[in-house]
Amino acid sequence: MVLRTFIIYFISSFFHVKALNLENRIDLESLKKVANNIDAATLTAFKSNNFELPEIADDSVYLRRLFLVLCGRIPSLQETESFLNWDEPNKRQLILPQLLQSEDYEHHKLNWYRDLFRIRTMSGKRNQRQPIWRFEDWLQKNIREGKTWKDMSFEMLSARGSSIENPETGFYLANGGVLNTNVGYTFETFLATNMACAECHDHPFEDYSRKDFFQVAAFMHGVRPKGSNIIRKAMNLGKGELTGSEFNKIFRGNLNAFLQITYFRADLHGTGVGQIPLPKNYQYTNGKPGQKV
Repeated sequence: MVLRTFIIYFISSFFHVKALNLENRIDLESLKKVANNIDAATLTAFKSNNFELPEIADDSVYLRRLFLVLCGRIPSLQETESFLNWDEPNKRQLILPQLLQSEDYEHHKLNWYRDLFRIRTMSGKRNQRQPIWRFEDWLQKNIREGKTWKDMSFEMLSARGSSIENPETGFYLANGGVLNTNVGYTFETFLATNMACAECHDHPFEDYSRKDFFQVAAFMHGVRPKGSNIIRKAMNLGKGELTGSEFNKIFRGNLNAFLQITYFRADLHGTGVGQIPLPKNYQYTNGKPGQKV
């Protein structure tokens, strides 16, 4: 089943199998164990709901679905004919490692990462969005080397420093280092949970409160792009936070730094301090406005 193949593809590449490391062959035995577990769970679900089991797809349908799932395209005429004429009883299993070690798989998975990490929404040419394209290159390198999702997640969530030397900082920098945006984005990315509405009120459908949101935000509070305080003051120039002479000294006298701070946002500094005050309009009885959590 293609659904099963899709699940195997994610599980193997994230946790057990180095999918695109060309120096290692795919561990078919591990894939078989995962496949058998998925088959057993699927069969149980079908039987418990009195669903009719679908027929086994023929080789041409199987190949087309496999290419769409793993490579993001349909097989060529030559690829189809080669597979259909392949006199090998286990060819459905043997083609899997071939696709997982292909450039098509790498590009297709990179496109999936682009969507997941919102890289496709970033405007500007490649050489004009430094942290983002460095982050994109880092993702592609990890796919090629077969780095596990667990290791990638740790590196992204603990990233600090320059986006040139530490391109994994692109995960935070893609959002401009905005704290509350990063909290919601992190939960959505790694836990498939929409927690963003809890920034303003208790979640209406999930067991998340507004206090929970800020308790999570406390771990990221203090992580910021280089110069973020100066940017904030510049945006409030008319409110008297930054005088005209200070503006001239900081920005016009340091054009390169200005571009790095306001456009590239190429550095990430600070560590989570573990505490954050509840907002002034906090409205629930489990905390008070300004209370640190």
